Amino acid sequence: MKINKTMKMKHFQALFFNKTKNKKAQTSHTMFKSISWFIFLIIILLSVVFLVKNYVKMTIDIKDLEAELFYQESIFTNNGITYQDEITGRTYFGIIDIDKFNNRTFTKSISYGPTNYFMSANYTLKNKDNTLLKSFVYNKEWYEKWKPRAKTFWPGPGSATILKKQSSVLVKDKQNTIPAILYVEIIYPNK
Repeated sequence: MKINKTMKMKHFQALFFNKTKNKKAQTSHTMFKSISWFIFLIIILLSVVFLVKNYVKMTIDIKDLEAELFYQESIFTNNGITYQDEITGRTYFGIIDIDKFNNRTFTKSISYGPTNYFMSANYTLKNKDNTLLKSFVYNKEWYEKWKPRAKTFWPGPGSATILKKQSSVLVKDKQNTIPAILYVEIIYPNK
């Protein structure tokens, strides 16, 4: 028995286009296609929502970056705690002037305005033998308020975050230059 082209075409149409004479079979096939397309669209929609929700950030938290910049600025500012040659005016970064290492000089060089709700820090200089040379607290009022909150490690608003840094520096005291370690503890609120 030979199969001609028209028979092949009718068989193809019956398989893929549901060209049957039975109306119930045609309706159930259409319903099956509609439901499968609907389920497919729901899966695609949920996938898009999942991707947008997990990979698109609506808020950008830059507090850690601000704290790092605060630390860098406190170490490398011209008018701050770093040693500055009186004759040439050159600032020697990494050398701390022990006479300038106080809250008054530091507040002049870095200021967040009359009321600072942004940063507080504890600066401590110790020599190689781990004996205290000098220490001061920047924004002491808020440092004392935020320190207990920072030690709880609770995230979110109302708590605080602590950033601890240490640097090897030289301390210039009149004519002597001694090696020391600068310990910095920066505390800032989580908003």
